[in-house]
Amino acid sequence: MANVVVNWFADKANNLIHARAQRAIEALAYDVRERARQNLEEGGHIDTHFLYNSIYVATPNGHSPIHPSGDYTNRDGETVRRENGEIVTVGRGAFVGAAASYALYVELEDPFLFPAIEETAGAADKVLTGLYVD
Repeated sequence: MANVVVNWFADKANNLIHARAQRAIEALAYDVRERARQNLEEGGHIDTHFLYNSIYVATPNGHSPIHPSGDYTNRDGETVRRENGEIVTVGRGAFVGAAASYALYVELEDPFLFPAIEETAGAADKVLTGLYVD
């Protein structure tokens, strides 16, 4: 009986699946970020745009741009100091957060990030449908 060797290209298939899954996760994370920004606008929480621009997505390749800590002009024309907290890093997957040091206070008073996560989770099937299809 002859020896038969079947090469399933398991490493190649595994790498392809992981790469596509990472892209899908990142797409969902960016969708969460945009929905969170919309929620801030709809909630009337735009003063200096600092919080809005502090919402970021962290991926294994780094994070999306955010405004630096510094002095900003609010809607009343006053100069106010705005500070960022720590930026989260990830080894795989993605993380969505708000770097503004006061983001948690806004989230607890009038949630903008958690509803964005819930809204995106409801639409995730659209992103995931094409995950394994060329």
